[in-house]
Amino acid sequence: IAGLAPVVFDAADRLDIVSCDILNGAAVELAAVVVSVARRLDLVESVALSLTGSVLLQQAKFRTMVLDAVASRGVRVSSAVLVEAAARGALKMASALSATV
Repeated sequence: IAGLAPVVFDAADRLDIVSCDILNGAAVELAAVVVSVARRLDLVESVALSLTGSVLLQQAKFRTMVLDAVASRGVRVSSAVLVEAAARGALKMASALSATV
């Protein structure tokens, strides 16, 4: 499935309606997970995100769609850091949280 991502993004750039719907649905679903976790942790007023994975790192439009979808659901993203390796993202978030305690 991951191998089809470039095809879908290319088609969406050409305004293919099916590809645009696929990306919009994926962005909304990913945002729903972020919002759910933020609400559970009582972080809706300010949540810092570390974004990783090839799609979020390489597809700026999709990344913006996800962040916009999070914001439209009432969760304020205070920062969104792009991280090449997920473990580094966890360390960056832990470091940022420890600085505020």
